[in-house]
Amino acid sequence: MKEIWRMLRWHLIYLGSRRDVTVNTVNGVLTFDSKDWLVGKYLYVKRNHEAQEIRGFINLLRAKGYLDDSISKATALNVGANIGMTCIGLLKLGGFDRAIAFEPAPSSYRLLIHTIKQNNLDDRIRHFQLALSSIDGELDLEISADNSEDN
Repeated sequence: MKEIWRMLRWHLIYLGSRRDVTVNTVNGVLTFDSKDWLVGKYLYVKRNHEAQEIRGFINLLRAKGYLDDSISKATALNVGANIGMTCIGLLKLGGFDRAIAFEPAPSSYRLLIHTIKQNNLDDRIRHFQLALSSIDGELDLEISADNSEDN
């Protein structure tokens, strides 16, 4: 029933003026654009982003011996970090001590920095407004109007 009410509230938020929306999720406190129909709606209604998959990934790495809590923790590399949902989730849900996040889209990068700060992870996540590629050079970045994960 909560999700139905959240969905109705999300429609009102989406129809209103553009603003940042902040919710407490399993991944941490996340801030997103009110006009982000896919990511924003999902976070607002469900209050998590792939938390089960992140936990499964951490458990798989532990089972294979790549993560061991008795030694120093690992650094996550998040390419296309968006607003930080995954790298913050990896740190909050365990297994990783630090992260390096790359996000080229200006609006997503602004929200990434904001979200890192509001989760008090400034000292654990390094962030760069860059796109990574296997070749040198510059490319145009296509920005999706309603899905920040589709830039």
